Amino acid sequence: MLLPNRVTQNVITTLVVTLLSLSSTLSRGQDLEPLRPLSELPYSLEDLQDVFLEWPGNSATNEYASIDGRQMQHTIVEQQQISRRYRDTVNSQYWGRIIGASSDWESATWLEERFDDIGLSDVHVQPFDLTPQWFPQSWSVIFIGLDGHHNSGPGFGVGRMWLAANHETLFDKTALLINAEHPSTIQTIVRPRYLRRDDEIIWSNSYTAFHWYAGGSTRPELNQIARDAFKEFGISTYLEPNPRAPAGDLSRVFQFVPGLTTTDFFHYFHSDLETVETVPWTGLQNTTRAYARIR
Repeated sequence: MLLPNRVTQNVITTLVVTLLSLSSTLSRGQDLEPLRPLSELPYSLEDLQDVFLEWPGNSATNEYASIDGRQMQHTIVEQQQISRRYRDTVNSQYWGRIIGASSDWESATWLEERFDDIGLSDVHVQPFDLTPQWFPQSWSVIFIGLDGHHNSGPGFGVGRMWLAANHETLFDKTALLINAEHPSTIQTIVRPRYLRRDDEIIWSNSYTAFHWYAGGSTRPELNQIARDAFKEFGISTYLEPNPRAPAGDLSRVFQFVPGLTTTDFFHYFHSDLETVETVPWTGLQNTTRAYARIR
């Protein structure tokens, strides 16, 4: 239906006024809502317990129902407490579960006790002699280091170097080595459309998709087994696996033994905000169940 020019003009004018009024209202509302600082996590661990999507079980997966992601989060807190006890009682500037320090031994003892708790036999801690360790005498930043692939200098990575050097005797009867690292990472978004919170990191109710490696092109059967397990337990992955093991402890020995790893690096990766809150319990649970299926 055609409208007279005057009526059309009035309709357009009314629409423009309405849109301007709406825009003004939204702007005022945005001004009244302060932005959350990027230097702080926007949610507490308690806030997050019931918001993440949990993959539904079925008759095939109920065998793994005892693997509890919430309980696994508590073990992360216990590990954090080891680092913080070292910070509060030994060194407030250079702290963490540092190779060769008392916190390193406490961490090993903690793991030994967990293995005893689940009934493993012949559990013991194997100490290694270290070369002289360098410790900083002054600090401008805080370092947290572990024996593995995040420390450097003489004597670094003792554990994984020893694995590589002794691979012939260690792996001669090994069917699979799983490098479980960064098993769950909160899916976050920057500059979300419509939320008008461009200076924040926005959280979702799920975890990110993984980089993954399952033996490369020489082990197609292992790749398929991994794909099937990830799909069964709701693990999002890149559509294509990595051609070689990504950075991590498996990267030193993947050429000697069939290996599997999943990992992800995102907005909070290796920062002081990468705490238990950024590790969805659903991802911990589902990743562990998928690893248990791959056996």
